[in-house]
Amino acid sequence: MPGYQYGAPRRPAVRLVITPEMEAQIEKEIGATEPRKRAASKASDRGLKTTRAPRSDRHPCGTRGAYFRHMRSNERPCEPCTIANREYRAASKASRRKPRELKPCGTTAAYQRHLVRGEKPCEPCAEANRVRLRKAVA
Repeated sequence: MPGYQYGAPRRPAVRLVITPEMEAQIEKEIGATEPRKRAASKASDRGLKTTRAPRSDRHPCGTRGAYFRHMRSNERPCEPCTIANREYRAASKASRRKPRELKPCGTTAAYQRHLVRGEKPCEPCAEANRVRLRKAVA
């Protein structure tokens, strides 16, 4: 990019803040601020019922759906939503985790387990390791 130097500080992001007064003025000029509101008002003008509830009603705080609603809105998720997401992820991870079965003594895996625990390897494990080393050299 022309004019860009490596390591140069980036420009701060500009945020547009819409005050309630600005929103009311926009609503007067356009009719509504969001397409959903416009569609809902048009449907109600025609005497039709809208079928979907607003997002905040579909996903109340304290659910994983509400956690993602916060994220989509570039908000920091509230504590109940964060806890709900954390519990879901922990349960999902636990369901994928397989229980480990330890190899019995007399195998090289058991020999390594002895060493990791700081124990002196038992004779069957030491023999299994000697056999492994002989095969590696041969």
